[in-house]
Amino acid sequence: MYKVFLDNKKIWVTHSLKKPLKKRYKVFRQKDISIEAFLKKIEAYKAGKFVFLMEGKDPMKEFVKAFTLIQAGGGVVRNAKGRILFIKRRGKWDLPKGKLEKGEDIQECSLREVSEETGIKKLKLLGKRIITYHIYKQDEQWCLKETHWYNMYCDHKEDLCPQTEEDIEICAWKKPKKLKKLLKNSFSSLQEVFKGEY
Repeated sequence: MYKVFLDNKKIWVTHSLKKPLKKRYKVFRQKDISIEAFLKKIEAYKAGKFVFLMEGKDPMKEFVKAFTLIQAGGGVVRNAKGRILFIKRRGKWDLPKGKLEKGEDIQECSLREVSEETGIKKLKLLGKRIITYHIYKQDEQWCLKETHWYNMYCDHKEDLCPQTEEDIEICAWKKPKKLKKLLKNSFSSLQEVFKGEY
């Protein structure tokens, strides 16, 4: 079972339906509706919880075929005080992340993007955290972004430098107790990155 976000809408992509999901989520079946028609239908909702029931053992493998797949990497960076590095882009709090480039592996991508977007050079990669999925439309094409998040550490007192050409307004170290407030002005997929921490 995979969790996918489309704006404020949460979609479970799965091949088997559990009773609790059936009660709380609106269910669509691949045998009744195409992925494209499903997306068009739920696009009209401001928010909601949905299940897209696929056939086959690996539902995400089939689901991905309906999209342009964008792979990205990002980081949850903490410093010696335990503060978390956030960026503010177009008025919303976010974490540094970006697209995988040709010839790069996902770990290299994550480190490069965090460095480029915040100005921090001395980063230590601690390990994989989570993969998030979100859907968006670009040039009338549906895209699915698969973001690989890594835990990172930085104990150097480097000056933060927001990458303004990527519309980043602010880079800031935030206390973990501020997480709940920050995530209210963020993205649903980012809340998934910090699940259980706020």
